[in-house]
Amino acid sequence: MPANSANGAGTFGEPGLPPRASALRKGVVLVLALAAIVLIALTAQFNYLRLGIFPHDVRQATYPCCGGAAGKPADQLAQIPLAAGPLVAEATRLKQSDPARARKLMLAAVARDPLSPEARAWLAADAAMRGDFPDTIVQLDWLYTLDAGSRPRAAKALAGLARFPASQAAVSAFAKRQPIWLNAVAEELVRSDADPAILFRVLGGAGPRINGSDKGGYDASVIDQLIKRKQYDLAYLAWVTQLPEGALDKVGYVYDGQFAKLPGSPPFNWRLTDNGEATVDYTKGGGLQVSYFGDGASQFAAQTLLLPPGAYRIAAAANRSGKADGNLAFFTLACAATPDTPLVTLDIPVGNAPARIGGNVTIADGCDVQVLALAGRPSDYPSTMQIAVTSVAITGAQP
Repeated sequence: MPANSANGAGTFGEPGLPPRASALRKGVVLVLALAAIVLIALTAQFNYLRLGIFPHDVRQATYPCCGGAAGKPADQLAQIPLAAGPLVAEATRLKQSDPARARKLMLAAVARDPLSPEARAWLAADAAMRGDFPDTIVQLDWLYTLDAGSRPRAAKALAGLARFPASQAAVSAFAKRQPIWLNAVAEELVRSDADPAILFRVLGGAGPRINGSDKGGYDASVIDQLIKRKQYDLAYLAWVTQLPEGALDKVGYVYDGQFAKLPGSPPFNWRLTDNGEATVDYTKGGGLQVSYFGDGASQFAAQTLLLPPGAYRIAAAANRSGKADGNLAFFTLACAATPDTPLVTLDIPVGNAPARIGGNVTIADGCDVQVLALAGRPSDYPSTMQIAVTSVAITGAQP
């Protein structure tokens, strides 16, 4: 588990709001985050039998530590001196009347049983109420690991802290240590309509640059949500900042146009579709190989593009097996809003070697997002067809 990080105040603000309204909103955000943490503390379930450490027989399952024994915590500790349960119970009882002593008892309980979700949830709520955000996050990290059922609420609590300026430095430091949280928190921030700047001011760069992987630091679902909200530039920035340095010079109108299986997640990298209609895979040395069974229309590969308005030239190298009047295979470029109405279609010819095909296309105002796709359509007499693609590229049209 990570050690405590240094605390510090963030610099993120909310432009456009008067100071009093901004402060009020920040206070509401913090209250919501604290409420989420307290909810975790109230609902955390722990099962020592599942953890395999304690208790040691079925009678003890009726009470967290002591086989159903009644009485004060001191009496329970007399039966099992190293039990954490009595300390948790006493700390909970003293939380309002003697919070300092309650905290000491709960820390002692964690020292005896570091895997107690109830104690971790209690300590997270306590640290948040005291403004100790680094420790809040450390406890949430433990809880996230220990109790799968608490993970959605833990992610929501951390997203709430990410929106609060005083805790942003702690959240950012934590995200860099524990990138496993990155997508869960980013998804929650996008879903809750948080200011998109938080993704980069707090979480930006937290996802590791992954070498030799086809997945970037941000999950494709985060990028897809940003695109649905029409935050296209932010979506692309979230994607490109996670690419390894060796892949940055491959970025262009089309990414990985040689089908070399470069790192990076969809939708700005290729999304291959294997279904009952076809099998699609990368070939050694670069390229795509498609086995199309021809029973129905199918999309084999697709990539989202952000071409600005203007004139372009699209070119590809590909070939297919079969007869000229057999199943069809083709590239299409369409506005994402009207995918069934291509702006241009490049039919892939029959042949034994890749053939060069190309066409001109104009992107008009309003077509902010496009989809480049490789697809197929059956003929009147469908049969299995092999498709080989070695490259596809888009360039600015020559005047």
